[in-house]
Amino acid sequence: KAAILRLIGDGNNRIATLYIEDAARAVVLSGAHPRAPGRVYDVASAEPVTQRQFVNGLAVAFGLPPVRRAVNPRVARLAAWLAENVARLTGREPAIHRAMIDYVGIDQVLDATAIRAELGWEPKVTFAEGLHRTAEWYQRERLARLTGAAAG
Repeated sequence: KAAILRLIGDGNNRIATLYIEDAARAVVLSGAHPRAPGRVYDVASAEPVTQRQFVNGLAVAFGLPPVRRAVNPRVARLAAWLAENVARLTGREPAIHRAMIDYVGIDQVLDATAIRAELGWEPKVTFAEGLHRTAEWYQRERLARLTGAAAG
């Protein structure tokens, strides 16, 4: 069954992105750097990415058509509330949650200035490259599931 994707609001809100390898490097660096003890760092790419770019980038990476339709955030929250309550009655996991709607529809801006300045960390993987790698991983996993082999 195909998922029905919609933008929450106009899709122009910013999404904080970071490829997993860059996140892992930040964790290792902050665990090993002498200036890091007792400090808390936000980590994110400085590359501006909107919800529309994020959702459509993933859609294209997974071979789906771009998402063109949007839903009003209040309507989306109501639909999620209904899904959560139906799921509670049926014992199933809801397809959407209000927390998902709230998170995707807000402006997500993280300031990674501190980890850059204090520890010299910089992300190495661009949003486009991260999408490409994610699509490749997905295709390997999908092929492995279809053939019954384990993908690495």
